[in-house]
This record gives sequence, structure tokens and C-alpha cells, in this order.
Amino acid sequence: MNKEDYLRTEIRDGYQVSVTRKKVWLCELEMATWFCNVCEKYGLSYFLIGGSAIGAVRHNGFIPWDDDLDIGMLRSDFDKFRKVSIRELPSNYKIEYGVLKNKVFSSLLRIRNNDTTGIIVDEYEQNALGGGIFIELYPFDNVPTGIKRKVQLAKSSMLFLALNNWNRKKNFSGIKKLIISGLKMFPIESVWRMYEKNNTKYSGKKTEYVDTVALPSYAKQGIHFYKKTDVQQTVLHSYEFIDLNIPKGNDTCLRQQYGDYMELPPLEKRGTHHDFIVFYDPDRSYLEYKDSEILKKYFNGDISVELL
Repeated sequence: MNKEDYLRTEIRDGYQVSVTRKKVWLCELEMATWFCNVCEKYGLSYFLIGGSAIGAVRHNGFIPWDDDLDIGMLRSDFDKFRKVSIRELPSNYKIEYGVLKNKVFSSLLRIRNNDTTGIIVDEYEQNALGGGIFIELYPFDNVPTGIKRKVQLAKSSMLFLALNNWNRKKNFSGIKKLIISGLKMFPIESVWRMYEKNNTKYSGKKTEYVDTVALPSYAKQGIHFYKKTDVQQTVLHSYEFIDLNIPKGNDTCLRQQYGDYMELPPLEKRGTHHDFIVFYDPDRSYLEYKDSEILKKYFNGDISVELL
């Protein structure tokens, strides 16, 4: 792959992909390549999910108006990756998962490039420094069905509510206020351990399904409620200029979430996927944006990332 040729403005499916977006993609592909090498070295399995999985089969790469890379891992592989990645991590990368600085938490694992900027609106709203451009790993846990599933999701939702609002200045009322104030009597690290224990409650047990219990809003919608047999085996698929794994049951998984995912949306709906949700700058470190007015203007919707 010629980097200079790749980093050119290009029209894909009627949408103009800017050089800025291409730089974001390139950064994510470099992190994905490192991630895949670690997985191969330690015998770990992974699979693309959501829009990234659609991108693979419909575009052989990113959806032109998308800007992120989402990867799923069964919990056993996910936990192994967390352990081994520490000794394999390049000096300009960092991994975020669980309770972070300033009592911010992440239920997903993010691999971030410290030489770039990829600040999420949630980080900005909680006065967190944020970090670099990232790829996200979603843990898929064994889950039950019926009443046991409802109980697990109810607990996950309550704990997530407290963790996700630990630093937010929102005026909750009723049951939500009681849940948050009650759980805040404990250290955030203790609440996180309760959360992880509930999410992994059925690890090691035989279940037909897996799900992203760590994201209770997704789990309630059932969009990642997959048969384990659909994601246990994977196949390589071309993705831009590299190859990435998709689930063997990719079609089943995507139709469950999106219906006819191979049909392109109308031209007028092919827009910036994460406008005003993630602020990207592939050329500067996030540290340079500390206390920057640009972030305020961006998240208020006053400027577009493409203008930077």
C-alpha cells in the first residue's frame, strides 16, 4: 500500500471521503494490524461487528461515512488479550478499560494512539482529558435466557447508570437518583467490580447465546444477542488494504441488527457518522487540546471536523 496514494480525497458511493478521514482510517488500521499480530501470536480470536462488519462485506473496508472500527471478542479471549497486551504495547499506544483517571469509566476496551486526537463527547462532558484516535473491543459474555437474562440486565443497567454518571452534574430524580446516590456510598472501584462480576456471571457455564452485557442499552435491544456458534468461528475478509476477521455467521448477526444491510442508504443520508460525537485530529496529540476552545465549539456543533 502506497501511503501517499491512500491519503487522497476520494468519492466512494457518492460520498466524498476527505484526507482527514483517510488519516483517521489509516491510524485505526495501523492499530488493528498491531492488534491482529498480538492475537495471532497468542492464539486469540476476534470478529468485526456492527458497521465495521457491514463495511467489510459491502465496501471491502470502512463505510465511507463511518470513522470507527468495532471489534468483538468472546470474554475468554478478551481477558487474555488484556493481560498479554501490556507487554506487547508500543510506546505511543495505551489501553483503557474499567475505571480510568478522574473516576471516568469505560465498559469497552479502547486501544488509543497517543500521538493523535480522538476525544469523545462523554469525556469532554466529564472534564476528562480524553485521548487519541482509537479502536474499540467489545467483550461478549455468556448469557442466559428468560427471567435470568432480565435479572442480569436489570443489575447491569443499575450499575452502569451509576458508573456512567459518577462525574456528571445532572439532576436525577426518583429511582435513578436513589440508585446513583446509594451506589456512590461505595468507592467507584468497588462498583466496577460488582459490574464486572454481574457481566461475567455465566462465564464457564454452557449457554447458547452471548451478548454485550457491558453495554446494557445494546443488550436490552438484543442487537448483539448472538448464538455463540455464529461468532465462535471466523473468516478473513479484505478490509481496505489489510485482512480482518468477520464472524462465520456474519450475515445472521447483521440481519438481526440492521435487516437488509447490503442496501445503501439514500444519498442524502450518507453523512458523517459521528459528527459532534468524536473530535478527531490525526495530526496532533490530544494533549495539545487541553482547555481548548475548539472542543467547546465542536461539541456545540459550531464547527465541523473536516474544517480542521
